[in-house]
Amino acid sequence: MKRLNTGGTANEFHVWQRRALSACVIQDLDAWAIVASDFDYAPLALFELKRSHRSPLTWRPYPDDRRNYAALHALAERADIPFYVVYWQKGYEIDDDTMFSVFQFDQVVPEYHGRMIYLPASDFARKFPYPLRPRVNA
Repeated sequence: MKRLNTGGTANEFHVWQRRALSACVIQDLDAWAIVASDFDYAPLALFELKRSHRSPLTWRPYPDDRRNYAALHALAERADIPFYVVYWQKGYEIDDDTMFSVFQFDQVVPEYHGRMIYLPASDFARKFPYPLRPRVNA
């Protein structure tokens, strides 16, 4: 079970929102992949960035994060883009050999469905913004 982050990373707004907006899902957007052009900045994918002390080879999306993932998945569905969670081990500098776990959500509720791969940061950068596979529209 994932513990609520009550450590030194919460700022005054986070403390207030937990108290005053507890019925809402408050989600920050960690990263967007966009087309780098002067005319089209349409997002290509939505990424949630995660880190902890757990090895990338044993990490899985936490059930306690389901509400956040469901909100982000719904946003990605509306934008017709894939939604990924990129995970790495906290406390180490990221270099080309750093291992990432990348999970692409196909479904969040009632349970998680998707695909997990493990790849070094150099491969992730080379395959960005589609570290797993392009989304196929039905």
